Amino acid sequence: MQTYDSTTTVAKIVTDRPGRSRFFEGLGLDYCCGGNRPIGEACAEKGLDARSVLEALGAFEESSSVLSGEIDLKSLTTEELVAHIVERHHGYLRREFPRLAALSMKVLKAHGEREPRLGVIYGEVEALRRDLLAHLEREEREVFPLLGASAVGNERLAALIEELELEHDGTGDALRRMRELSDGYRPPSWACNTFRAFYDGLRELEVDVHEHVHEENNVLFPRFAAASR
Repeated sequence: MQTYDSTTTVAKIVTDRPGRSRFFEGLGLDYCCGGNRPIGEACAEKGLDARSVLEALGAFEESSSVLSGEIDLKSLTTEELVAHIVERHHGYLRREFPRLAALSMKVLKAHGEREPRLGVIYGEVEALRRDLLAHLEREEREVFPLLGASAVGNERLAALIEELELEHDGTGDALRRMRELSDGYRPPSWACNTFRAFYDGLRELEVDVHEHVHEENNVLFPRFAAASR
């Protein structure tokens, strides 16, 4: 494993090997929207020792199959990276949101009286679905077509990227609210299988969106934003 210290950002560590995102998800360390912080600072906030975390990361890499066959995103051309994001993440969200919306409504109708927070979660899912699907359309129509060799120095593109990053921050806030409302996506002991499937779906959604935002904020957009601002 490449050598890191407490001053290395979490985003840098995950950008080097995307499969490491699963390790940081397990610790609750932000590697996407708030990933551009030194790992020492991020660990201290969670009451963790950075050195121990880095040692555990090494053990994770030795034992994990997640890292086998992973894509080196940094080596992809911009066109290839955009295609990857659209196919893997945009496609996932368009397939998954209808399923989650149906599960959310079914669980709310069946258990809303016993667990009132389900009504709030339903509203959060609907708002996130609406905002994220509009966000995807905007990326595909307005931003991704502009990404190319001639994009460096494009002030309009830099402004669009900044707006998208702000929207990513809002998405992160929404995911945190859903995690808190669902007790970390842990269903109550009396939950039925549909209830459990719903919370499991929300957990998977959070993981995918974190990876999605990381790939844009920390891999794709820096190719253009930093040189354009």
